[in-house]
Amino acid sequence: MGRLVIGVGAFKPEMAELGAQVLGGSQLVADEPAGARHEAGDLLRAGVDWGQVKSLAQALRGELDLAKPVAFKSVGTGAWDLAAGRVAWQASSFGQVASI
Repeated sequence: MGRLVIGVGAFKPEMAELGAQVLGGSQLVADEPAGARHEAGDLLRAGVDWGQVKSLAQALRGELDLAKPVAFKSVGTGAWDLAAGRVAWQASSFGQVASI
């Protein structure tokens, strides 16, 4: 498996945490590419080809070449926060009690 770099902090166009060199040599994945086009400063500053940015859903379906480096960029999509919360709730004792 190739390398994985994750960026979760820069969520405004003027912010960046991943450099153009890292992004240019990696497969690009964003939690939500449509949102990243407006918020992911690292991707915007690097002038990435948005046609090459895959969504997290595509990555989870296995649509990546794992022999290549992957750069994942999260801009904080509410739907993914809700999904993570549901998984955490269901895995907790609270979720088990609520489902009885």
